[in-house]
Amino acid sequence: MGLFLFGRETVTRKQNEKIGRVLPYKLYYFVCEDAQSMQSYVNGFRKKYNNRSIVIKSEKAKKGNDAKSVQDSALAKVDEINQLDVYAGGFKVIACFDKDRNQIEDITNIISQNEASGVMATIYNNPCYEYWLLLHTKSTAKEFINSEQCCRETMRTINSQYAQHFEDLDKFKSAENIFEIVGNDLPKAIKNAKSLLLTDYNSTYTNAHIVFEEIIKEAKS
Repeated sequence: MGLFLFGRETVTRKQNEKIGRVLPYKLYYFVCEDAQSMQSYVNGFRKKYNNRSIVIKSEKAKKGNDAKSVQDSALAKVDEINQLDVYAGGFKVIACFDKDRNQIEDITNIISQNEASGVMATIYNNPCYEYWLLLHTKSTAKEFINSEQCCRETMRTINSQYAQHFEDLDKFKSAENIFEIVGNDLPKAIKNAKSLLLTDYNSTYTNAHIVFEEIIKEAKS
């Protein structure tokens, strides 16, 4: 009888310990190709939308900055979160990368895999993350020669519309306060991206609006 009680008490204690570890929110974890640009935007977004129902975290991909390495880092994060088993509201890991030199076949496979997973998503921007920033100011699917052209047009537009004074492209791309500058127009960016109906991964493209709209809805629920 004593052994039985001891066993039952041990099980109860373990159950109580697990209950104590459970966190009553949904986790959104962004795995970004670099420690600036997109991650700076996500950090600003987090400050506004973290609440009791959701928590937003981000980090630079640990396995490299090409699409497949970012995806591998995101998959490793899924395994890590699964082992913790503490998020009562579930979680979603988002792999974030740009076109760069990535192969369209790799990009297509990653996006399809993450859509089917239930616990992952992808933010893919072509030619670069700054195109997503540009949609905060206007609706355009302009074809850019390269990412530098897109960045420069975005920098000029943001300087004009938000009374900023960026001159150096690298400083603009690494601006830690970028969400504070454009964030009030996030609903406009979502609306613009949805209205453009972008489908060609090899052309001007973003699907960032899908993830951000989902999080905003979760935050309001």
